[in-house]
Amino acid sequence: AFSATVSFPVDNLEITGVSKTGSIINFWAQEPSYSNQGGELHFEGLALSPGFTGNSGKLLSINFRVKSIGLAKVSFSLGSVLANDGAGTNVLSDMSGGEYNISTAASNAPSAAVVTTPSIAANSPAAPLIYSSTHPDSSKWYSSGSVKVAWGPLPEGITAVRTLFNKAASSLPTILNDGTLESKDITDVSDGVWYFHVQLKNKKGWGSISHFRINIDTNPPAPFKIVFLSGPESTNPKPVISFTTTDSLSGIQKYQAKIGDGDFFDIPDGAVSANSFALPLQLPGKHSLIIQAIDKAGNSTTAYGDFNILPIASPKITSYSDTIKDGDFQSVEGITSPNSSANIFIAKQGENPEHHIVQSDLNGVFSLLWPKALPPGKYILYAEAMDKDGAVSQNSETHEFTVLPGAIIQIGPIKINNVYLAYFFLLGLLLLVFGGSYGWYINFRHQYKFHRYVRGKKFTELNKKN
Repeated sequence: AFSATVSFPVDNLEITGVSKTGSIINFWAQEPSYSNQGGELHFEGLALSPGFTGNSGKLLSINFRVKSIGLAKVSFSLGSVLANDGAGTNVLSDMSGGEYNISTAASNAPSAAVVTTPSIAANSPAAPLIYSSTHPDSSKWYSSGSVKVAWGPLPEGITAVRTLFNKAASSLPTILNDGTLESKDITDVSDGVWYFHVQLKNKKGWGSISHFRINIDTNPPAPFKIVFLSGPESTNPKPVISFTTTDSLSGIQKYQAKIGDGDFFDIPDGAVSANSFALPLQLPGKHSLIIQAIDKAGNSTTAYGDFNILPIASPKITSYSDTIKDGDFQSVEGITSPNSSANIFIAKQGENPEHHIVQSDLNGVFSLLWPKALPPGKYILYAEAMDKDGAVSQNSETHEFTVLPGAIIQIGPIKINNVYLAYFFLLGLLLLVFGGSYGWYINFRHQYKFHRYVRGKKFTELNKKN
């Protein structure tokens, strides 16, 4: 598979035609297309299996017409050669351009592009510094066709200003203005590479010329589609997609993707050049996908796609305790796909679940002793499966179990777990203590009265004797 973008200087050359005669490409994914305004040609094609083997092979021929004299550099700004090895390995090791020294312009070249350098008078003005508030960087592209350029403040003694706005890199300004002009607004400028030229004059004569490049691209990249290589519906949680487009003028700057309600993220350049990108891990369900192709001027084209991640088979819980006591540990067993993971969830009613992951064996059997004791209450138990690629299942069937509270009262070997029985036991114990105390008190009073009576009688008899 072959793809390339050929760049050429629009000031010196223009393409008059492309020939595919004798090409080793026998299937064109994108027919050769070019822009003489943008100075680029792009093509994509295949040498169908078994492919091409050899030291060299012709892809296509490009016919140029000379527009002006000078050094014309033709180069590859992008390129790839993918091997027919089942993986599409990029075997391109070098992209060599060509330099052509054009000494004589063609007879049908535009006269405005042929530059005649005037003689510069001594002590005439230096070339002014041109700048732009709308298109400040000559190496960048802009999406606005309204241009503002300036070259002031002017030095003293300027008597006239000549300007010109065209597509030639070096031109002699021809529009005469008075010596106070310091800026110019230009509207409705069409797409392409433009140049603004300024020359100043004083009493000694016309000075050196300044040239300022302006790159304008108001058109978005070409429309494109998103292709899901395994189809729009699969169990693969990281579906692989393919997409590509071109921009005939400024070129593609980057691609961005957005899945569902997430934020846009940049797609790596390596994935773009390989025309293959694996999406980040996705949960089962339907998802929307947006990809934006953004050119170097900030224009964008958007492609849309929908895909559905199917869940893998759900696990099955085969054994657990529906009632355990406070301080005991829940034991869970189940079955899922062999050599996969089971994520086991336990949640107390009204609270968020906790989970632990275990591996299944060769037969798909898994088991887990929950690593901590659970406080008393009612719980739900379920599981989900996960394979080695990160694909997950829907939740298994939900099971309920209860953790009973521990013994409230324990006397020797006797344990009382029921709270009401504990209350009755304590009440009986209190009554027994109260009854025993009251009996002791009555017995004490009787004994006290008896002793007083005996002592009193003995005292009376003693008095009678005396």
